[in-house]
Amino acid sequence: MIMAPHGNESHGKEPRRKKPQGTQPQGEEPQAPALAPRGAPPAPVTLAAATIATIAVVLLIFWSHPGLARESRNPTLTVTWWGTPARHERTRAVLDLYQEHHPGTNLLAHSTEWGDYWHTLDQLLAGPNPPQVIQQDYAYLGHYVQEGVLLPLDPFLRDGTISLPGVADALLQGGRVGGLLYGIPLGINAPALVYDPEVLARAGIPRPTTDWTWDDFARIARQVHQETGLGTRPIFPGNPRTGFDTWLRQRGLSFYAPSGRGLGFTDPALLEDFWTFQRDLAREGLLVSGGSPLAEGRSWVDFIWSNAFPALQEEARRPLELALLPRLGDSLRPGLYLKPAMFFSLTRSGGAPRPGARFISFFLTNPRAGTLLEMERGVPLVPAVNRNLRNDVTPAQKQVLDYIALVADGHSVPLDPPDPPGAARVHRLFRETTSQVLEGHIPPARAAREFLARAEKELLNQFLD
Repeated sequence: MIMAPHGNESHGKEPRRKKPQGTQPQGEEPQAPALAPRGAPPAPVTLAAATIATIAVVLLIFWSHPGLARESRNPTLTVTWWGTPARHERTRAVLDLYQEHHPGTNLLAHSTEWGDYWHTLDQLLAGPNPPQVIQQDYAYLGHYVQEGVLLPLDPFLRDGTISLPGVADALLQGGRVGGLLYGIPLGINAPALVYDPEVLARAGIPRPTTDWTWDDFARIARQVHQETGLGTRPIFPGNPRTGFDTWLRQRGLSFYAPSGRGLGFTDPALLEDFWTFQRDLAREGLLVSGGSPLAEGRSWVDFIWSNAFPALQEEARRPLELALLPRLGDSLRPGLYLKPAMFFSLTRSGGAPRPGARFISFFLTNPRAGTLLEMERGVPLVPAVNRNLRNDVTPAQKQVLDYIALVADGHSVPLDPPDPPGAARVHRLFRETTSQVLEGHIPPARAAREFLARAEKELLNQFLD
């Protein structure tokens, strides 16, 4: 029986939070309270600081539902995740399937939106019935390892409790911290460009090739606008750091230093080039923002994570296509990378871990589970599940499979390490500065100098606190 407690989302005021001393999250950009973007979650709660308030909240949940309290004091397995309603529906279908294969298993499911997830998770972890299996993000993994929340998964791989047939060890590296595996990827993702092929055809423009450049992109943007009146989407407007990462990586650099104690680049000209490129398009009136311009027919292009493509295709109600991001004319190497979309991890406090390990193995390897999940968490790791999906996928899903294969085939380099403490504030600063440049409030050269100084200060403060 799957039990989903009403009230598992965060409500009311949050407890006072101790500043995390571990790796600061990135990815979907959780932010520090003073600079939090709309919809982003706060930094993880230090578990000891939240315990008293948490127990009261969790007990209130169970006391409100006496039947639930009786059935779930010691559930066989508790699973938590964040996502959209569609993800909740797909995941619960897999939980039902798991119970068919494991009769008598009690499952307690906690699901919420991204913005509430981390606060809710910390409440559950500090409460009397912590979950065993938790969905984790690449950027949060280091923090939860340092807090002592997660169990290494290596023993379960060695004894076969978790079986990942055909999965290369390189695909698991994103889940390792200090050489130990704390998270198993639920899917693989990559930054992508999506465009409207019919618009390019109307404008007399060939489709992008695998070696097209940002100069080609700007030329196409101008020609499309001239021929059709359509605009161009800024480079990853919700998280412009994702776009800038690809520029840095093509020059052999990274956003953060390997030590985590500063930025990985010092030349303001690198930032100035990135911002000037887009500022020039903005000055010509080519950039469009707000809503979903490509789906709404206001833009010929957008920048997304690959697993978002099927939903965007459905929203647009017309054929769209994926393409590699353009490269720099003087690039030294590819700028793209394959990233774990998210992980499943096991907690230390959730009781006997082996049932959770068996569930993770089932979730990743059962072909029917893969079909039910529909690649919404990214392209599956297990080759057999991947092959099975190819027999029953939509055209949009097949494009995602083909795109990930293309990125892996010589168009990517290894993923950078997780972001350091202070990164959330730096990301917020990068987003704000990008907006100010594109809106014409600050010139790119000055913005670059000021960003470097302020970002280094934020990172330094994290190590001094």
